Amino acid sequence: MEKVIYDYYSDLDSHVHLRLCYLKEDGCVIPSVPPSEVRHAIKSVKILTAPGRERIGPEHLKNPQPALVNTLARLFTRYLSECKASNRWKTSRAVLLYKIGDPQDISIYRPICLLSVVCQLLTRVILNRIERTLDEGLLCEQPGFRKGFGMIEPVHTVTRLVEVSREYKMPLCLMSIDLKK
Repeated sequence: MEKVIYDYYSDLDSHVHLRLCYLKEDGCVIPSVPPSEVRHAIKSVKILTAPGRERIGPEHLKNPQPALVNTLARLFTRYLSECKASNRWKTSRAVLLYKIGDPQDISIYRPICLLSVVCQLLTRVILNRIERTLDEGLLCEQPGFRKGFGMIEPVHTVTRLVEVSREYKMPLCLMSIDLKK
């Protein structure tokens, strides 16, 4: 079973080639992580989730003391600026969650990694920063990729374009792309 899982996910990611970004050589400056960003990350971590290897659950961070939040902010700032993280965070427990379908089909299982709660907070801080950066870079014409935006208005706009092109007998070309993960 482990070989089937390994082969499936190795093949799934084999075509992805990302350019490595060397922050120090590229001259990028990582902004420090303020305590408010850590508090926001703590609020967004789900409480009823499984703990990582150290067996500390998210409920332990439900009402954090200011000293803990400040310490985590300094720690996250250091990790981000040095592009390094704790060695304990580099290992996790992988668990496959069964979804609906044929139990023999490995593609219907959803893999999750049980990470340290503190590592989850750091990844949440990073995710929030990435989302904010991407959202600022998206055009207003791309609402389907933006958080909190729907597709009702764009679908209405396309429908209206089709109606107007038919009414005035004007040629109209539309293209739709559906990319598979």
